[in-house]
Amino acid sequence: MSTLHIPGSEFNWAHYVQVELHQLKVKESLETTLRDAQARITAAEATEENPPRFSFLSRPAPRPDTHEDEQIVRNVGHRLEEVQKSLEENHRELHSRLHAWLNVHDAHYRLAAEVKSRYDALATAIAPMQGLFEDMRRRYGEARNEIGIAYDKASGRLSAVGQASVDRLVASYANLMEGEEFLVAKVNSLNSLVNGTMFVRMRLAEFQRCIAPVCSPGMDYTVMRANFEAGAEQVNAAIDALELYVAKIKRVDYDRDEILREFREAEWRRRLFAMASSAER
Repeated sequence: MSTLHIPGSEFNWAHYVQVELHQLKVKESLETTLRDAQARITAAEATEENPPRFSFLSRPAPRPDTHEDEQIVRNVGHRLEEVQKSLEENHRELHSRLHAWLNVHDAHYRLAAEVKSRYDALATAIAPMQGLFEDMRRRYGEARNEIGIAYDKASGRLSAVGQASVDRLVASYANLMEGEEFLVAKVNSLNSLVNGTMFVRMRLAEFQRCIAPVCSPGMDYTVMRANFEAGAEQVNAAIDALELYVAKIKRVDYDRDEILREFREAEWRRRLFAMASSAER
């Protein structure tokens, strides 16, 4: 993905760049102070472990006092943490402000925002589907037991009791089909948005809907049973397909942050270099 070009005159980078450069200078100075103090402490410890030889006529060298340097190390460590927090906060604010600016000024970025919105709507539509399918799976299990014994062996047709169980199963498809219709609408909405755009790779495959099996009163039992088993397989396949959709939604890269990151990093480096160079002249 190519880096977006946004005229610098339309976004004020100066504050963020100045904060960055100032904090980097402070950090560099603190790190120098820290290295010097640590070097003195190390040298003092080495001297203590290997004291210089002396004769009875010479006085031993005084033991180096590292208390002050140890205090410097602690203080500088705290200051470095504060500087790092300041740098991170500057980056967060820059990200937030630039995020809002791109929403207004860049068409691709606005498209990415809409893609994210439609993915969120799709995730909302998917949420209840697992429960609906599981209910259907349970309903099939219950009905399978009932129709297996509730049919007239002489005529080969389902009894009234068995037919009532099948009718309940078919009726329960109403909720499932309503959920499927809502989900498919969201899939189509997303796909129509990304087709022919830089986000086309985020297009989702068509979602295959489940339909209720044909189980009409008076139907031959073997035919009804075959339709019934086909319906159960369809529900199981739909659950597998739904899991793939859920995985896709969870791992999808909305590209929005990627666009922002690529633009920000390239432009950020350019701005830092330009302002740092002018300050050195």
